Amino acid sequence: MKVLTALKHAGVYLRARGSQKPLHRAATPYIWEAAYLAGISWHFEVKPRPVYTLLDDAIAAYPNRTCLRFQGKKYSYRKVGKLVGKVANGLRKFGVRRGTKVGVFLPNSLYFVICYYGVLKAGAPLLTSTRSMPSARSRARSRTRKRRS
Repeated sequence: MKVLTALKHAGVYLRARGSQKPLHRAATPYIWEAAYLAGISWHFEVKPRPVYTLLDDAIAAYPNRTCLRFQGKKYSYRKVGKLVGKVANGLRKFGVRRGTKVGVFLPNSLYFVICYYGVLKAGAPLLTSTRSMPSARSRARSRTRKRRS
């Protein structure tokens, strides 16, 4: 009974079995909204956009802040942005265009992050794989990706 009471207070729609009529209808239709701060509207439209534009926004807002630390060195957002741009331009020179599939096989490192954003900025879909991924799983992902194309 405590669970039903908690669900009612959280705003879950409860229905009798086989009935379309709700037993209880609270102000919030989703259970997670009960944990939201009061007085703040959490309903807004999120416009879809490419992932690499998030990095571009961070570069514009915080160019000199540390973006990544790798092997004892700090890399600012500006520096990472320049490296990402170089990767994207290099890929375009090699003929990578929108729709060209690019696989990246790197350990989790600074190079992976830069290549990840560089491939996306070049407009290509990305297939990632790491050394920690079992080789059979990696081969299966590659075959699946080829079938979809």
